[in-house]
Amino acid sequence: AVRPTVLSAIISLLMLCMPAFASAATATTLTVPTVTGVYGGTVTLTAKLTKSSDNSPLSGKTIIFTLNSLPVGTANTDSSGTATLTGIPTLTLSAGTHANYVKALYIGGIGYAGDNGSADLVLAKKALTVTGITAQDKPYDGNRNAVINTSGAHRSGVVLLDQVNMVTSGAV
Repeated sequence: AVRPTVLSAIISLLMLCMPAFASAATATTLTVPTVTGVYGGTVTLTAKLTKSSDNSPLSGKTIIFTLNSLPVGTANTDSSGTATLTGIPTLTLSAGTHANYVKALYIGGIGYAGDNGSADLVLAKKALTVTGITAQDKPYDGNRNAVINTSGAHRSGVVLLDQVNMVTSGAV
């Protein structure tokens, strides 16, 4: 397997060489749409490769995808010119917008110039649900205190290494 740092260096070198091949090749356009997902989940990366002159799709071309400049995989374009890479984990990223975090690269090929594109990665907050908390029945006695039983409490939506604690002091 190629180490990510080596692959990053190769990608950088290829991007430097692309202008040298572009003069004799048909110009291409690589379009990358905004990627959306949920904190702690996976995302699907897509890019569309077309001829710049008439916007016609290019099929069978390899696209390299990176997140924050770290390679995450490659995918070939289909008949509509779209390359799709699924199941990319986002475990180390916080919820929010990560500007220009997704990048795609087409290095070019016989008769076609390379191109690259980038897009934002937007991760929504993941819902955290707590169930199984009960309050003991009590008649109204002018006292607002009630006993809360948390022994059956269950948290769902906790992401891998996140630590979530339930604090019940001061509960009303």
